[in-house]
Amino acid sequence: MAVKFGDLNLYSLEDIAGTIGISTVTLRSYIAKGKLKAKKFGGRFYISEDALREYFTSTDDEDTIETNTQVSAKDRTKAVNKRKRQLATA
Repeated sequence: MAVKFGDLNLYSLEDIAGTIGISTVTLRSYIAKGKLKAKKFGGRFYISEDALREYFTSTDDEDTIETNTQVSAKDRTKAVNKRKRQLATA
């Protein structure tokens, strides 16, 4: 649940991780690499809506490559499994 701070909506790593379905470790990695802006307050990281919007609207080629690599690996797995089935029936 967002923390309201004036006109800002701030989200904890746990909020975002639960909503998006990734781990807080991944989010911390993105913060450390400068991919995602966050501020630490009271020992916890908080991310603003603007920082989330910036991350999701950026055209970072590295993230696009990761996604394409994942799809390619999935397609490669399908092809290997298909070939195994063909060999098993031959």
